[in-house]
Order: sequence, then C-alpha cells, then structure tokens
Amino acid sequence: MAKTISIRFEGEEYKDLETLVESEGYGSKTELVRELIREKWDAWARKVAKHAEKNPNEYDNWEDVKKRL
Repeated sequence: MAKTISIRFEGEEYKDLETLVESEGYGSKTELVRELIREKWDAWARKVAKHAEKNPNEYDNWEDVKKRL
C-alpha cells in the first residue's frame, strides 16, 4: 500500500511537490529549492553579521565581512 504525504509550505498544505511548485509560481522544483536555500543562507548571514558586530575581535577582518554581507 502506497503512503500519502502532504507538504506544508508557508501555512498552506499541498498534496505533492509539483502542486506546490505550480501553486506558488515557481518555474521548476529546482527554482523552488534555490529560493529556499537563498532564504536559509540570508538568515544565516544575518545571524553571523549580528554575532560579528558584537564580537569583531573573533573575526580576522571584520570590515571585509561587513562588505560581503
């Protein structure tokens, strides 16, 4: 017997990945994954920047870190 899964994304529930991609307006599953990675990366970068601002001596070149963020 096949198992059924559902995907919850931003408060909505979808029956499969294809429906999610189509409903949210992504061109492909790859585009969706890239966007999710970008969001996670941005959140991580903000967290690092916040930590670095409070603890600049823990970073070799804080000015360079700020330019990259």
